Amino acid sequence: MEENKELREKAYEIIKRKGEFFSLKFQHSDLKTLLHELDVYQAELEAQNEELRNKELALINANVKNQKLFNEAPFPYLLLDNSLVIIEANFLAQDFFNFTKSKKSTVLFSTYIKQGEMKKFLNWIVSNEYKNNYLELDLVNFNKKSNRFRLYLKDYEKGKEGYLLSLRDVQKEVDLAEDLNKKNLLLNEITQNQENMIIVYDNEYNLLFLNDKFLEFYASKDISDFRIKYDSIDCTFIKNEGFFSVDTKINLHWTDMMINSEQKNNLILINEKKSDEVKAFIVSISRSKTDHIICSLSEVTDISLEKRKLEKRVFYDELTQIYNRAKFNDFLNTEFSFFKRQSLDLSIVMFDIDFFKDINDNFGHDVGDEVLKYLSDIVAKRLRESDIFARWGGEEFIILLKACSKEDACNFAQNLRSNIEDAIFPNEIKITCSFGVTATLPDDSIKTFLKRVDELLYESKRNGRNQVTC
Repeated sequence: MEENKELREKAYEIIKRKGEFFSLKFQHSDLKTLLHELDVYQAELEAQNEELRNKELALINANVKNQKLFNEAPFPYLLLDNSLVIIEANFLAQDFFNFTKSKKSTVLFSTYIKQGEMKKFLNWIVSNEYKNNYLELDLVNFNKKSNRFRLYLKDYEKGKEGYLLSLRDVQKEVDLAEDLNKKNLLLNEITQNQENMIIVYDNEYNLLFLNDKFLEFYASKDISDFRIKYDSIDCTFIKNEGFFSVDTKINLHWTDMMINSEQKNNLILINEKKSDEVKAFIVSISRSKTDHIICSLSEVTDISLEKRKLEKRVFYDELTQIYNRAKFNDFLNTEFSFFKRQSLDLSIVMFDIDFFKDINDNFGHDVGDEVLKYLSDIVAKRLRESDIFARWGGEEFIILLKACSKEDACNFAQNLRSNIEDAIFPNEIKITCSFGVTATLPDDSIKTFLKRVDELLYESKRNGRNQVTC
């Protein structure tokens, strides 16, 4: 009996562990009941132990998997304690820093930071800047080789102390950037040493670059200063015959306008701000493989002046300083084709001085020359900018009126005839002129066009002179 009593007390003590409810429920139970309850309790404990063993196994597997991911990650990873001592390193980190198993738990990470960059690293950590931004600095491996790394730092999970440090080797990026920078510096040096002025636009015609030669010419400190002083580059081009200037009626950038110009004119005149001298440039325009527009302006002032002098001798009448017959024919060939192709009006006025031989005979050829010059001035002042005026030969003159109907040309000629008749020429001489006027016909050629106006002029002479025949 004593033995059963002792067994019952031991069984009851075990059951009490299940809690107060069970303690009260089985307080007066016999030994048999208590033993049965003990069997149930043991089964419950075994089930709980099995569940714990399964969880432990899952945790071990997860840790193994995480450790594998950590070790085989494509970037070097380090675990650091709060003192920045390396306590764990994955395979890539071990290779770079040449860690042994015993060494990595005693080495400060700062040992591998290149001299002069420690302050930057510590400030990054102390200021908590690492929580928002990465840091780039040079790390030195066991071979004393320095590489540029991008550092990403993360706190351990809650309840643990220390950091997880990820390293991205960006040395190739740095080398590539340095190489690109060297190439850019070389390209810039080559560009700056050019005798030409260089302009670069992007594909939307935004001004990107002006070399020093250009900035010096325009008395500008830099591209921003140039933009403040000038609305655009083409607004500085001087309008002059034989040189390119922008047509404001055409909605094109000046580079496209120059490329698409029928005359293929790439000569420009610009006033140099420093010397206040007008200089001539020939413009070369090209598109790069990156779709940038590159303009090179080569100064040809001396060549252009010589060319202009030569043209003056070849294409201008020496006495009156207006175009000669050869230049007029050159213009007529171009304009006739264009206006006919576009079905636009094109008219000619031809006139000569009545009884000019009498002036030469009575007053001398010197006075006759002055009359020719004076007449040229009177006519030139009454022309539009687009009209072309030339000495056709002797006392005969010709005017090409673009976009002008026959009716308007006749009215113009009548007014001009009246102005000449009213004018007083050198030596108080009075003169009159006879005119022929015509416009292009659908089946005209240049030959028929000129022949018709010549016949109309001589009809005016036959009919008494000082008149206009249209």
